[in-house]
Amino acid sequence: LFPSFFAGLFANFVTESFGVTHTHYPMGKIPTWSVELFVKLFLASICFGLAGWVFSRSIVFLKKTYANWFANVYLRAFLGASIVVLFVLILNNQRYLGLSLPLLEDAFAGNAQPFDFVGKLFFTVLSLGAGFQGGEVTPLFEIGATLGSSLAPLLHLSIPFLAGLGFIGVFSGATNTPIACFIMGIELFGSEAAVYFFMVCL
Repeated sequence: LFPSFFAGLFANFVTESFGVTHTHYPMGKIPTWSVELFVKLFLASICFGLAGWVFSRSIVFLKKTYANWFANVYLRAFLGASIVVLFVLILNNQRYLGLSLPLLEDAFAGNAQPFDFVGKLFFTVLSLGAGFQGGEVTPLFEIGATLGSSLAPLLHLSIPFLAGLGFIGVFSGATNTPIACFIMGIELFGSEAAVYFFMVCL
């Protein structure tokens, strides 16, 4: 634990020394605590947790399925890539390929499409389940932020506020790292919403 902690501090020091910073996504005005807000965030937290659970379990399921059906890893990768390309052609949509960083911008700006989180989750799971490596962290951020953005109008909450909570909450649910995600939320968005980060991370 301590080596990881100090490695993180040192890495942060090095990047800041070179003037490198992360992209800032403002959550806007943080609402005042109330029982009504608690209920709304409780419902949103369940959705965030379910999305994270579906993400992680789906990848495990697909990896096992591919391994049982195809012993050759190269064949798995070829078939997995072919399936991804097939769905791209069927849907005529490349919005969810690669890092898809515009999804984050759209989520916090209120321009995300209602089911962006489903699309990003679907294509990421297809890719990782077939054995392709990397690209889990940013997609989880995007799935969470777009899910929060979609839930905000339904719960009558600020879009950037709930997008920020989704950003943290889905990642926490998928990785089962509530404390780390709580701290990450404060680091990325500030301590003003700390109590809400704590809630969605649990």
